[in-house]
Formats: sequence, structure tokens, C-alpha cells
Amino acid sequence: MRQAIMINTMNEIEKLTAKPGVKLYFWLAALGPVLMVFLAEKIQTNDMITLPALNVSFSILHAFILLVLPLFSFMAASDLFAGEWDKGSLFHARPVNRLELFLSKNTAIGLLCISQLVIVWLSGTISLAVVEREVIWSETGSTLLSMFISIFPLVAIICFASFLSQCFKHSSTALSFMIFGYLIMVGLPFLFPQATNLFPTAYLDWHLQWHGNVNISWISMSFLYLFSFSSLFFTSGYYIFKTKEL
Repeated sequence: MRQAIMINTMNEIEKLTAKPGVKLYFWLAALGPVLMVFLAEKIQTNDMITLPALNVSFSILHAFILLVLPLFSFMAASDLFAGEWDKGSLFHARPVNRLELFLSKNTAIGLLCISQLVIVWLSGTISLAVVEREVIWSETGSTLLSMFISIFPLVAIICFASFLSQCFKHSSTALSFMIFGYLIMVGLPFLFPQATNLFPTAYLDWHLQWHGNVNISWISMSFLYLFSFSSLFFTSGYYIFKTKEL
């Protein structure tokens, strides 16, 4: 089973990376931090404002976690589920059962998200080192830790996307609905603050809570919520996937 999942995951990754839109995300991950670092440097030079390198690094990472990677997850899920269902190619696969196929599709999306995170971190770290003319290893370690921690809420977003995309037969409809739903999850807590912790979007800045005075109780509850949310939508998504007919 493990070998089948690995082989099929590579196949799903190849399908996604062959799309021009996916390549654009990787170019953005590579060049976006460079532009943001040099823009921050220009602001400091012209306006005599000092921006700590660590703040710039976190700003870059947070921008990608909050905006770019959720959008990528929605696009990838809509292509791999709704898009293939529309084309009739969802289950025309290798000798692999539906659980392995479902796991492979989710794993492919997750690995591509992690790859982009690594590229963002490397690009931002190298750009800051060039601008600052030094490498501050403690700050580099902090952003590296944040990068790994941010994977947890992204997994919840991916599970939600793979579930929701199966409710539609056209990838464009699925993508539009997921973006609309994401905007609601981000915006609703501003109107109803008591609903803040009900959505996984509230935990996309989770990596910031691991620095300074760490609240172990809050971290534990957050992890439990993200695990429960991911499990719920992964299981529900697989149930729909298992019972779906072309």
C-alpha cells in the first residue's frame, strides 16, 4: 500500500506541476520574497525607518500562508477532484484502490505546499542576508521553526478543500465557491469575534504563538482543534470519494 501511494502521489504531483498555473505559484514563491525584501529595504532607505529583519521574514511567511498557499490548495483540489470528475478521469487510474488514490491526491497537494514554503523561506533568508550583509542565525532558526509549524493549519485547509471540491462537478465552480467560503471564514470573526476560533483560518498565524512566552495550554487546544478539524473533513471527504460514481 505504501509503495502504491508513493507512486500515485508522484503521478498526481506530475499532473499538477504540468499546469502553467502551478508553475506560476512556484515562481511567486521564489521571486515574491526577493521583491518584498528589497521593497522593505527601499522603504527604510527613503523614509529612515528601521524594520527588523525578523519582522520582514515573518511578514513574508505570513503573507504566503494567509493568501497564496490557501489559494493554491483550492486550485489544486478543484483540479484533482472536481476537474477530473468533470472529465470522467477521476477513477480511471492505475491498480490502486480509492483510499490510496484519495490519500495520494491530498499528499500531493500537501507536498507541493511544503515545497513552496521551503522555497519562500530560502528565498527570503538569502535575500535578507544579501541586504543585511550578514546572517543572524537565531532569526533564521525562528523563521525555520515557523515554517514547519505552519504546516499544521495548512493540512486542515487542504482537507477542507478536498472535501468541498467534491461537492461540485466543475473545477471553476468549486474554486469560486472555496474562495468565497475562505473569505467568509476570514471576515466573519471581524463581525462576530466569538466565532474567531471556530475556523481553521484563525490558526494560520499559529506559528507566531510559538515564539516568546508560549502558552502550552492554548497550543495544546489549538493542536487538538486542528487535528479534529482535519480528521473530520478528511474522513468526510473520503466517504464522498468512496461512494462517488462517474
